[in-house]
Amino acid sequence: MYSFLNSLSLKSQELSKAERERERKIESMQRDLHEEQKRVNTSYDVKMIVLYIDSSCCPIYLSSHHAIKTKSYFTFPEIKEMLEKRDTVAFSAYRSSSQTLSNGEIVIFDGVWTNVGNGYERSIGVFKAPNRGLYHLTAVVMSTDGNSLGLNLCHNGLRMTRSYLTGDEKVLEKLVRLEHKMELFEEKMKTMESSMSKKLKRMDEIEKETETLTDTMLDKQLQIETRINDSYQEIINNFKTQSNNETTLYEEKMDSLFDSLSLKSQTLSEAEKERERKIVSMQRDSHEEHKRFNTSSDAIVKNFKVQSNKTLQELILQQQKGKISTRCWRKRETVAFSAYGSSSQTLSSREKVIFDGTWTNVGNGYEPITGIFEAPHPGLYHLTAVVMSTDGKSLGLDLYHNGLG
Repeated sequence: MYSFLNSLSLKSQELSKAERERERKIESMQRDLHEEQKRVNTSYDVKMIVLYIDSSCCPIYLSSHHAIKTKSYFTFPEIKEMLEKRDTVAFSAYRSSSQTLSNGEIVIFDGVWTNVGNGYERSIGVFKAPNRGLYHLTAVVMSTDGNSLGLNLCHNGLRMTRSYLTGDEKVLEKLVRLEHKMELFEEKMKTMESSMSKKLKRMDEIEKETETLTDTMLDKQLQIETRINDSYQEIINNFKTQSNNETTLYEEKMDSLFDSLSLKSQTLSEAEKERERKIVSMQRDSHEEHKRFNTSSDAIVKNFKVQSNKTLQELILQQQKGKISTRCWRKRETVAFSAYGSSSQTLSSREKVIFDGTWTNVGNGYEPITGIFEAPHPGLYHLTAVVMSTDGKSLGLDLYHNGLG
């Protein structure tokens, strides 16, 4: 049983080691993907100032994954019209490390690449719209270890959309109309209109340059995203294959261990039942032996009483016939005692046998508490003791007088 527990402990250690190695690989993959994303974003920094112009409505900076799909949604006249109405609002955030989530917990993107309008709060992961309008929100989340993950996009505590993840990267996307978190001030609007007119003039000058630069960036972004997606998919596929192989191997080993443990448990159970059966049999035999001992003890005690009474009667007859000196009877009183053990007694070496019950104690010479007889008068005494050992064990019995056996 001890060797089996040691084997089970070693197997558990191997499983823990394999699990830690798998977690290390996942963290390494996430770190590599994060570095790759940082390199992609770094390549955009030089040209970001120009592209901020259309960030109020075009969701290109909310998620680079969808820049190509959303670029064609708006024309420059439409962008000018929207810029004349309100300030630019855009943000792009990321997770600096993996996050362990519980039910109902907020996914906090604590790193910020872009936060035009200061609507996003990185410490709590909440975006508060500075202006009322139509916002395009996109979130990319991946669950590890093949675990399922339900992702909700909430507006003022109400779920607007939901994505269910099962270990792969998923995109949660929603167009939500957000109301201003506070009343709009007329004075701010006037200042904004003055500023927008200057920006529109500047837009006319750089429109052609922006279109060329945007096309170049989109082409480069497409190449980078294609390379990232291909690399990521290859890593995920390899990891899934390796995880499935390791899982199957460990499942087979655990099944074998559980089968062996079941057999050991059955063997122990049968041995326990056999031990209990033997204990019951021993108790029954001990009870029968105790009954035989009590029967024999009762017969011996009765015989002893008869013999004691007979001896006393003979002494009385001899006294009457003159065989015992009358002068001796005149000098001392009659002394006699008869005692028995009320229960069995477990003895160690040189321990006293105490007969704690008395039938006769003429002269009060016998003390049932200590099991010692002290002669009240000098004379000739006849002492007899009957003792029996149980369970076939040997017993040595000595009669002592003043400490001498």
